[in-house]
Amino acid sequence: MGLIFLVAGGRFLRRERRRRWLARHGVPAQAVVIACEHTGEVVDRINVVVRLTLRVEPDYKAPYKVALSWLLGPRDGMRLVAGNRIGVLVIPRSPQWVGPD
Repeated sequence: MGLIFLVAGGRFLRRERRRRWLARHGVPAQAVVIACEHTGEVVDRINVVVRLTLRVEPDYKAPYKVALSWLLGPRDGMRLVAGNRIGVLVIPRSPQWVGPD
Protein backbone atom coordinates (compact mmCIF):
# COMPACT_ATOMS: atom_id res chain seq x y z
CA MET A 1 0.00 0.00 0.00
CA GLY A 2 2.82 2.38 0.86
CA LEU A 3 4.45 1.75 -2.53
CA ILE A 4 1.31 2.97 -4.31
CA PHE A 5 1.35 6.23 -2.36
CA LEU A 6 5.08 6.61 -2.96
CA VAL A 7 4.68 6.27 -6.74
CA ALA A 8 1.65 8.60 -6.92
CA GLY A 9 3.26 11.15 -4.60
CA GLY A 10 6.48 11.05 -6.62
CA ARG A 11 4.62 11.98 -9.81
CA PHE A 12 2.96 14.97 -8.15
CA LEU A 13 6.21 16.06 -6.49
CA ARG A 14 8.05 15.94 -9.83
CA ARG A 15 5.28 17.94 -11.50
CA GLU A 16 5.34 20.57 -8.73
CA ARG A 17 9.15 20.90 -8.81
CA ARG A 18 9.04 21.39 -12.59
CA ARG A 19 6.30 24.04 -12.23
CA ARG A 20 8.34 25.99 -9.67
CA TRP A 21 11.50 25.78 -11.79
CA LEU A 22 9.58 27.05 -14.82
CA ALA A 23 8.10 29.93 -12.81
CA ARG A 24 11.59 30.99 -11.74
CA HIS A 25 13.53 30.49 -15.01
CA GLY A 26 10.91 30.41 -17.79
CA VAL A 27 10.61 32.91 -20.63
CA PRO A 28 7.06 34.17 -21.41
CA ALA A 29 5.56 33.15 -24.75
CA GLN A 30 2.17 32.75 -26.41
CA ALA A 31 0.63 29.42 -27.41
CA VAL A 32 -2.43 28.35 -29.36
CA VAL A 33 -4.44 25.38 -28.04
CA ILE A 34 -4.71 22.73 -30.76
CA ALA A 35 -6.35 19.96 -28.72
CA CYS A 36 -7.39 19.29 -25.12
CA GLU A 37 -8.22 15.69 -24.09
CA HIS A 38 -9.20 14.34 -20.67
CA THR A 39 -6.78 11.70 -19.34
CA GLY A 40 -9.18 10.26 -16.77
CA GLU A 41 -6.95 11.35 -13.87
CA VAL A 42 -8.73 13.42 -11.16
CA VAL A 43 -6.98 15.22 -8.29
CA ASP A 44 -8.87 16.17 -5.10
CA ARG A 45 -12.22 15.51 -6.82
CA ILE A 46 -12.01 19.01 -8.39
CA ASN A 47 -8.99 19.22 -10.67
CA VAL A 48 -8.53 17.01 -13.70
CA VAL A 49 -5.40 16.24 -15.69
CA VAL A 50 -5.73 16.92 -19.42
CA ARG A 51 -3.45 16.14 -22.34
CA LEU A 52 -2.81 19.39 -24.22
CA THR A 53 -1.40 19.85 -27.67
CA LEU A 54 -0.12 23.40 -28.12
CA ARG A 55 1.54 25.41 -30.88
CA VAL A 56 4.05 27.52 -28.97
CA GLU A 57 4.98 30.84 -30.59
CA PRO A 58 8.02 32.29 -28.80
CA ASP A 59 9.55 35.59 -29.95
CA TYR A 60 13.03 34.11 -30.42
CA LYS A 61 12.25 31.17 -32.79
CA ALA A 62 9.72 29.66 -35.18
CA PRO A 63 6.46 28.18 -33.80
CA TYR A 64 6.53 24.51 -32.79
CA LYS A 65 4.11 21.90 -31.41
CA VAL A 66 4.34 20.37 -27.95
CA ALA A 67 2.15 17.86 -26.08
CA LEU A 68 1.98 17.91 -22.28
CA SER A 69 -0.13 16.99 -19.28
CA TRP A 70 -1.74 19.95 -17.52
CA LEU A 71 -3.58 20.08 -14.20
CA LEU A 72 -6.87 21.79 -15.06
CA GLY A 73 -8.52 23.73 -12.25
CA PRO A 74 -12.21 24.60 -12.02
CA ARG A 75 -11.69 28.05 -13.58
CA ASP A 76 -9.40 26.96 -16.41
CA GLY A 77 -11.95 25.09 -18.53
CA MET A 78 -12.88 27.87 -20.93
CA ARG A 79 -9.25 28.95 -21.34
CA LEU A 80 -8.23 25.67 -22.92
CA VAL A 81 -10.66 25.50 -25.83
CA ALA A 82 -9.10 24.66 -29.21
CA GLY A 83 -8.08 27.85 -31.01
CA ASN A 84 -7.62 30.00 -27.87
CA ARG A 85 -4.36 31.82 -27.22
CA ILE A 86 -2.83 31.36 -23.77
CA GLY A 87 0.28 32.59 -22.00
CA VAL A 88 2.97 30.00 -21.26
CA LEU A 89 6.47 29.86 -19.86
CA VAL A 90 9.17 28.17 -21.96
CA ILE A 91 12.76 27.12 -21.32
CA PRO A 92 14.76 28.18 -24.43
CA ARG A 93 17.32 25.34 -24.03
CA SER A 94 14.56 22.71 -23.69
CA PRO A 95 11.59 23.84 -25.78
CA GLN A 96 9.47 20.85 -24.69
CA TRP A 97 9.41 22.26 -21.14
CA VAL A 98 6.26 24.38 -21.27
CA GLY A 99 4.00 25.42 -18.42
CA PRO A 100 1.15 27.81 -17.67
CA ASP A 101 1.95 31.47 -17.18
